[in-house]
Amino acid sequence: MKSYISAIENAINWINTQMLTFDNACYGIYERIRIDKHIRTNWSRPDCSAEYLRVLHTYSEMTGEKKYLQLEENILRWLESVQDREVSSIWKGSMPFYLIDGYIREGKVDASIYQNDNGKVLLVLCQLYKKTGDQRMLEIAEGIAGYWIKTQQPDGTYGIMDGKNMRECRKGPCFVQWLVSGFYLLYGISGNERYLQSAKKGMTYLVSLIHTNGRSYTSYEIIKMEDWRPVSSETSIMLYTLCVAYQVEKKPVYLKKLHLAAEYLLTLQHESGAVINCRDDCKEASLQNNKDLCDLVYTQGFALQALIYAYEVTEEKKYIDAAWRLGDFLASIQCSGESELWDGGWRGSRNVVTREWDGRSNQNNEIDEGGMYSVYTGWCCTNIVYGLELLEQHRKKQ
Repeated sequence: MKSYISAIENAINWINTQMLTFDNACYGIYERIRIDKHIRTNWSRPDCSAEYLRVLHTYSEMTGEKKYLQLEENILRWLESVQDREVSSIWKGSMPFYLIDGYIREGKVDASIYQNDNGKVLLVLCQLYKKTGDQRMLEIAEGIAGYWIKTQQPDGTYGIMDGKNMRECRKGPCFVQWLVSGFYLLYGISGNERYLQSAKKGMTYLVSLIHTNGRSYTSYEIIKMEDWRPVSSETSIMLYTLCVAYQVEKKPVYLKKLHLAAEYLLTLQHESGAVINCRDDCKEASLQNNKDLCDLVYTQGFALQALIYAYEVTEEKKYIDAAWRLGDFLASIQCSGESELWDGGWRGSRNVVTREWDGRSNQNNEIDEGGMYSVYTGWCCTNIVYGLELLEQHRKKQ
C-alpha cells in the first residue's frame, strides 16, 4: 500500500504558501481560488479553518513534527475570536459564515449562520478536544451546541427565524447531519443528556430520509435548494453520521441503515476509485446529475472518511478496500504542474471518462461553488487530506 505522505505535505504546502491570512493565519484561512475569475476569495471561514487545524494536528501526530504548532495556535485563537460571545446576543455561541480577510464584518458581508458550517466546526473541535484536552476547543464546541440546541424543531431539524439563522435550509439532510454528529461526540465527551437527546431527535429525522436502497434523499428533492450538490454528497455524509450514531447508541436500526448506505455508496464507485455523482436511477434528485463526473467539494473527502469509519465500526474489509481505491485516485489527481497558485490542491470536479477536470457547480448558483474552476481549502482539500491521513495511520498498523 502506497504512502500518502507526499500528497499530504504538498497540500499543506499549498495552503501555507497561498491561502493563509496575514501573519501566519492570524485571521484564519481563505476559502478558495476561482481560477476562471483570477481571484482568491477574500472570505476567511471558520469551517475551513477548523478543518485545517485538524489536518495540521493529525500531521503532527503522525510524523512527530512540531513545526506547525504556532500556526495551529493562531487558527485556534482566531476561531475563539470570531465566535459570538456577547452575553446578551441571541446568536451567542454561533459561528459566522465568513469574515472578509478574517476580520471585516461590515459592508456586504453575508451575516447568515448555516447549520452545516457550524456543525462541521462542532464536530472537528470535539474530535480535537478528545486528542488534546484543550479546554478552549471544548468551550467553542459547547458554545456552538448551546446556540443550535435552542433552534431544534419538533421534527428534529435545526433552525429558527432570528434574523441570521437560515431556517429555510433546515430540512435539507446536510443541514442536519453535521450537527447531529457533533452532538453525539459532545455527549460522549461531557455526558450531558441534552446533547444525546438532541442527536437522537435529529437522527430520527435523518433515518426517515434514507431510501430502501440506502440512498439519502437530497436537499434538492426536499427543499429545492443545494441544486448543485450531487446525490453522492448527502449519501456519503449520511453514512458518516450513521457510523457516529451507531458507535454511541449501538442501535441495530442504525447498523442496518449504515450497511444500506455503504452498499449504495459502493455502487457509485467507479473503476478508477472515484465516487461518481449519481446513477441512472437518481438523476432527478439533483441538477448536478452527470454520472461521468465526480465531485470533490461535496463528496470525495466525506466519502473517504465515511468508508474508513464504516470499516472501523463494522470490520467489513470491503469498506476499507474501497477507501484505499478512493485514496489512490485522489492522490493521483492532485494538482501538479498547473500553477504554483494551486498546485497541491484539488479542483472541484473531474470527468472519470476523459480523465480531465470538468463540470461546474453553477446550477442556480451564480458563485459556482465547486466545479473545475474552484480550488477549495476547506470542504475539498482539508477533508481529502484528513482522509489520506487516516489511511496513512491504517497503513502503519498493517
